[in-house]
Formats: sequence, C-alpha cells, structure tokens
Amino acid sequence: MTSKCRFHPERDAVVVCNKHEHGYCQECIDRCSACSDPELYCRHRTYCVIWELCRKIVKARKAAAAG
Repeated sequence: MTSKCRFHPERDAVVVCNKHEHGYCQECIDRCSACSDPELYCRHRTYCVIWELCRKIVKARKAAAAG
C-alpha cells in the first residue's frame, strides 16, 4: 500500500510522519511545510526525516516571526 501526500492526494508520499501518520510528497518536503507540529513536543523528532530536512528553516521562520 502506497501512502499519498496529505496536501496533494494525487501524489505518492516520499516520507510519512511517524506522529500523525500523514504522507508528504517531495514538493512538501522541499518547501518544509510537512511538519505539522514544529513547536510541540514529538517523541519521534530524534529520528524524524522530515525534521532533519527542515529544522533549520523552521527555526529561522520562528526567529523571524519573533522579531
């Protein structure tokens, strides 16, 4: 069974969120819009492919929003 992208259901997922079990396509990963809860605790974060690919961008967005 192939997982489909949460935001683009016509596309196959390249990664799946371990916490929410949502699939994401390559475009979502490239835009770093895949992590549903970047501010909340996640027990999967230490081995999360999505977080590893996007953590610097997510942290930069947070810093920019803070001022």
